[in-house]
Amino acid sequence: MTKPIGVASFCWLLMLSSCHAWTSPLSKTTPAMATSASSTPTNRQQFFQQALLWGAAAAAAIVAPSTASAEPFDPQTFAHTYSDPKHPNCKRIVQVSKYGNDFGEAKLAGTDGNPGCPEDGSGNLWRLNGDIVGDKITVDFSPKGGPASLKGVWDPTSPPGIRWPDGNKWTVKS
Repeated sequence: MTKPIGVASFCWLLMLSSCHAWTSPLSKTTPAMATSASSTPTNRQQFFQQALLWGAAAAAAIVAPSTASAEPFDPQTFAHTYSDPKHPNCKRIVQVSKYGNDFGEAKLAGTDGNPGCPEDGSGNLWRLNGDIVGDKITVDFSPKGGPASLKGVWDPTSPPGIRWPDGNKWTVKS
């Protein structure tokens, strides 16, 4: 048998704003949760049934907000020239060709030095291919000795850019 919890604890768990008035065992004289008299709980069972319904509705609204008005992530967001802190002065360019609502094909080009490049950005040129789905980009770095399927994610925090699994972040050049 489970131990019953008090009304105040139950209300706190469900975060029902109208529960603050429930301070004693329920009876017909306790304040109503709802505004209409027909839905006024007259006993503990009815109160808990109403509280569960209101709690479930509130949880559903918090956990699963409506996505009908959510805009799809625009893959063109990735189309920039970037700075790479692990390769100072080296070029990092992402172009997005062919794309739909939230997907696209990425072409990346850049230069590498040892580890940085001269101020003009010259260095060993490379070109890579990738795919964009939502706010994630997957790039085949194997032509330059890296992983075949490295996944980066768009990080909108200032400065915005692509965050890679190793913690490196290519930031958009202003």
